[in-house]
Amino acid sequence: MDNCNLKVVACKIELKNFRCFKDTQFDIDAPLIIIEGGNGTGKTSLIEALYFASHVRSFKTAHVENIIMQNEQAFFLKLCFNENTFLYIGVEKKKKIIKINQKTVKSLTEINENINAISIVETDIQIIQGGPSDRRFFLDQTLVLLDDQLVSEFKKLKIVLKNRNDFLSQRIQNKTLYDILTEQLFACSLKIQLKRHELLECLAFQINKLISEFNLSIKTVSFAYNPKIDTTDKNNAFEKINNYKNNEYMQCRSLFGAHLDDFSILCGNFDTRKQCSRGQQKLLTILLKISAAKLYSRRNDNIIFLIDDFITDLDETNIRLVMNMLCSLKCQLIFTTPLALFLEKYIIKNFNVSIIRL
Repeated sequence: MDNCNLKVVACKIELKNFRCFKDTQFDIDAPLIIIEGGNGTGKTSLIEALYFASHVRSFKTAHVENIIMQNEQAFFLKLCFNENTFLYIGVEKKKKIIKINQKTVKSLTEINENINAISIVETDIQIIQGGPSDRRFFLDQTLVLLDDQLVSEFKKLKIVLKNRNDFLSQRIQNKTLYDILTEQLFACSLKIQLKRHELLECLAFQINKLISEFNLSIKTVSFAYNPKIDTTDKNNAFEKINNYKNNEYMQCRSLFGAHLDDFSILCGNFDTRKQCSRGQQKLLTILLKISAAKLYSRRNDNIIFLIDDFITDLDETNIRLVMNMLCSLKCQLIFTTPLALFLEKYIIKNFNVSIIRL
């Protein structure tokens, strides 16, 4: 079967002292790749390396030094896009060197002009099963993927929130300063909340389009944004904030703002967190990620879509449907899979695929 819209984004990756890879290179010059191997062979580490090349961080650890091979001082990776363009990243403890064609990279935007990795790993089901911070992280990461100018808005929110919390921790009853800091947090939060609302509307439209197009046995998906305080009515919002004032001083932290908001994912009238099976939750997680990739592809088609053993436990019908959805993306598609599963056999039989055996 033709691989539809799939394409090659990167053609080779070289790794030195990255996790279990001492000095290894992999040819990835194919639109659809399966990374095959048993437990502990490095499948997830290879996916992690490709993700790191795009985001300069890991989806497994916040401590970059944990990625360095044991007893080594640094790791290096080189990702080749074609004969003339390559990305080089070297990490020693917490020091990073990032270059594209020997030119120092100053921002992620420069990297994302060549590659943007979207991953689905086992922990991504926490978007549905987990707490508010898991859902906010997905939403905000997607927003930045679609508009990197929003990075400054999130940085501003972080600074304003810290200033307000520092003020509250001093427990100084200064109404003027309290009101100024409250206004700043309200304004920053409102901007981000509006962007989140817009994104959720776009995701819902895209998900339901996929459900219809691929005839999925899932009811209409919708989102309900749940702010700590509804900012659409400013007067009412400030009245509620004022009611929090004493508790904020007692707890030394801000009790409203975009950093505390959540959203619910509904399938028909059901709350997917509480009333859907694990299989349904996995399928919805995949739909969320594919929809984010669809939205991003309108801006750029340099996506590498990475899937780390996430869909192997779906039933055969859903695996076929998911594969058809994935192949509708304008991206390079890379899977990991244990040996001899239906997923691997189905892909090999029905798609043009390259296999990396570890």
